[in-house]
Amino acid sequence: MGITQQEQALAEAAQHAAAHDTSPQVRLVAGPGTGKSFAIEERVYWLLKSETPAEAIFVVSFTRAAAIELGARIRRYCEKKGLDNASKVSVTTLHSLALRVLKRAGQLEQYPSDPVVLDRWECKNIFDKEFSHTSKYNPSRCAKIREEHEAFWNTRTWGPPNYIPPDPPISESERSAFNTFNGPRTQTYSCVLPGQIIYQCIEQVAAGTLEPVGLLGIQHLIVDEFQDLNPCDLEFVDHLVEAGVPTFIAGDDDQSIYSFRYASPQGIQTFDTKYPSARTHRLDACFRCTPSILATATTVLSRNLSPQRIPKALRSLYATATPPVTGSVRLWSFSSHKQEANAIASSCQALADAGVLHREIIILLSNRKLQEQALTDAFDAAQIPYSPPREDGYSDSDEGRFALSCLRIVCNKNDFVAYRTLLGILPQVGIATCNKIAENVLLHNLRYPDLFEGTLPANVFGSRETQALSQASAIRSVIGLWIPSAALEDHSDELADLLLTHFGETAHERWLAAIDILPSQSTLKETLTYLQAETDDQQASVLDDIALRLGAEPPSATTSSSRVRMMTAHGAKGLGAQVVFVPGMEESIWPGESRARYPGLVQEAARLLYVAITRARGACILSFAKKRLVFGRMKPQTASRFATQLNGRFLPRQEGLTATEATEIEDCISALQLQPPQAAPAVAQNPKPPNAVPTSAGKTNLAKASPPSLISIASTDTPKQASSMNLKPQIPDQSILTDDLRSQIRNRQVLCIIGAGVSIAATGGNPVASWLGLLHHGLRYCMQVVQPTPPPQWQQNVYNDIETGRETGDTLLLLSAAEKISSKLGAPNGGEYANWLELAMGSLKANSQSLIRAILALGVPVATTNYDGLFEEVSELPAISPRDTRDIERVFRGQQAGVVHLHGWWRHAETVVLGIRSYDQVLANAQGQALLRALASMKGAAQK
Repeated sequence: MGITQQEQALAEAAQHAAAHDTSPQVRLVAGPGTGKSFAIEERVYWLLKSETPAEAIFVVSFTRAAAIELGARIRRYCEKKGLDNASKVSVTTLHSLALRVLKRAGQLEQYPSDPVVLDRWECKNIFDKEFSHTSKYNPSRCAKIREEHEAFWNTRTWGPPNYIPPDPPISESERSAFNTFNGPRTQTYSCVLPGQIIYQCIEQVAAGTLEPVGLLGIQHLIVDEFQDLNPCDLEFVDHLVEAGVPTFIAGDDDQSIYSFRYASPQGIQTFDTKYPSARTHRLDACFRCTPSILATATTVLSRNLSPQRIPKALRSLYATATPPVTGSVRLWSFSSHKQEANAIASSCQALADAGVLHREIIILLSNRKLQEQALTDAFDAAQIPYSPPREDGYSDSDEGRFALSCLRIVCNKNDFVAYRTLLGILPQVGIATCNKIAENVLLHNLRYPDLFEGTLPANVFGSRETQALSQASAIRSVIGLWIPSAALEDHSDELADLLLTHFGETAHERWLAAIDILPSQSTLKETLTYLQAETDDQQASVLDDIALRLGAEPPSATTSSSRVRMMTAHGAKGLGAQVVFVPGMEESIWPGESRARYPGLVQEAARLLYVAITRARGACILSFAKKRLVFGRMKPQTASRFATQLNGRFLPRQEGLTATEATEIEDCISALQLQPPQAAPAVAQNPKPPNAVPTSAGKTNLAKASPPSLISIASTDTPKQASSMNLKPQIPDQSILTDDLRSQIRNRQVLCIIGAGVSIAATGGNPVASWLGLLHHGLRYCMQVVQPTPPPQWQQNVYNDIETGRETGDTLLLLSAAEKISSKLGAPNGGEYANWLELAMGSLKANSQSLIRAILALGVPVATTNYDGLFEEVSELPAISPRDTRDIERVFRGQQAGVVHLHGWWRHAETVVLGIRSYDQVLANAQGQALLRALASMKGAAQK
């Protein structure tokens, strides 16, 4: 039941083909839910297995939390496969990588310690507010001034594309005030603004004063979410590529949704043009979305295609699951936003009553100001547990920032920003006090953290500043002796007491609730990582890592949050849930007034909607309201322009899901959770032995030309039959008695020819060991590596040949498919043909050896129609390919040990008989005649 093992194996083969590509540049285009992260994990594992030093592998992800999660996944993946050095692989953000370069080059001496990048909360509550207090501009204007500079640092251009200038535009005096404030203040707090570090690094590289490759010792670069890089990021990566670093990039231009950070899909779209030696792989098998959901999302995208979009053929694996699962998309309209919100709340309750976990429901918002309040009111009234958008989570509350600052100081005594946050978050300490302290640090040549550790210098600070620093110093004295590796249980009560003292009982309770799920033996550093995680999935990954360290079972499947997740569509990137609600399908929200004036931003809004819809596995419910409260006034709403692109009709609703509808969705979810089958489909369905070429009509079968008795083992038997040793001799004359056969075996007048059933049994049912599975694998490989990419119609034709041949038993159709695949890969001597055979056949392993050992016990010569080396793996006999005609004859005469490959051996790709032409040639040429002579020689050998 569920996704078939064959489909899963083929999808994994595509992931591995990309991960193992030796091209100098590799571009992996991976749609939602297709296994991009798995390919990256396998890439790291493959590099480590190839003896690349772990310290020379650098992996880059988009955000700090995403990098932490990806690093944990890579470590677990490699450890599971027997490698314990993956922790030495660098998995960071591009900012952190650039920071490391500058540090090693000695370019950070202007800062008193390694600077940290300010996050969104710190930019708003520390930088903008202090800039405002110093410059007398209001905080919102200060934010606009800062954002203009960040736009420049991200693009190296003033007023770049995607930058929407404020009204009025930033003046020269405002820029001057910013520069006067920015340099000294960021040095005081040893910090930088977003984009500033990479800009500094690029400036040094452009000036010829910095060489990142030599400084880092980098030998391989892997860049995740490549579509999210801005021009300055891309320039940094370009330098590494042009310096000769093999580079693997992964992403999806259809999921490029961060133009406000100056990212553009063109980065990944033009990568192969910029680097002609780059090879592109595509992952098109979606493990997440059911067909109806994927079709809806794809339709929206197809109506709003961006220029230079990379073609894709994304498909849901649930379409061919056993049984197929369609999923559902529901389109609703409501008279008002409150009715919409109440319906969503009641739907969540109905789903929970039907058995859907709360955390498997996500509500995605495009405009929090217009949408969030009505929804939270409805959920509060219905008493349904939910988590608000992460921006309003524990980490951004006053008490949450206090706890984080304490933990950050424990983990890094030189985290200046943590000291500043700790000070400014205390009750009764305002921005004027913090700003005055910073100015005195500059004026009197002080080091900021020193203010929290001892006696303050005389006659520097006023009474208000002294009192604030005294409170912060008392806290510092409590946490000063803690160490990052200390157990949470040793200090959680002390931190709770600090929260109680400074923020009251509620803060005490929220701290205990925030860490409730963490094991008591979690370290303080792990606690910090958990609290800094940006999504529930990232928190679950941290929990899994802690459990593995403690030798416990990873708890993510059972201890995840029991709350409905409410978040922005941007914040849901990379996540998934069984049911997704996308409310507010109105023009003012999708695409929204700020985007509607710009066609490119409308296309981005379509991509954002595509991302939102493809978060869903089993059901997606989109809705709009005819009236909505907009800044205190009820206004009529127009349905979104995307509403006509969703493959259906919006139906008026007054309430949410009925119990019956919720049960239907739960039934779908239950079907999705079924595991793939553990055994391959019965080989008996195949018209001829898999992994071997069927006999062409009108041609002489090699087996018929040989005088000895033939035992054909497991050529059409199922894996179950083969593995249970049901070896049924296929003897032309059924009257021959068993003892006569035994006599012929003793006299070496028997040749044992093994087929794909043996390989299937030995591999535990790996579908690639079957002929049909190999053809499907070859088709996918063609679509991944052949350049230019074969057209979709060619792919469909080959697929139809395989499936029709399977269903009807028409071997000519199967041979036709094999011929098309082998020709496309350049058979018999093409490099891709050999690479494919190595990937497909070379990766097969004999997990079960009993059948092969039973065949060996017969003591007779062995030949195989299989291309793999499984028999050799178990027997340790050499492989004899069809081109070794003298060795074949010697094996059949009993003068030499070996396994004869009648239809070719994967290591000698030119000998593999796969398509019509190769089969005809082997029968017509000297090689085929030599095989016949070798078979005939057996009788002569026996008579001697």
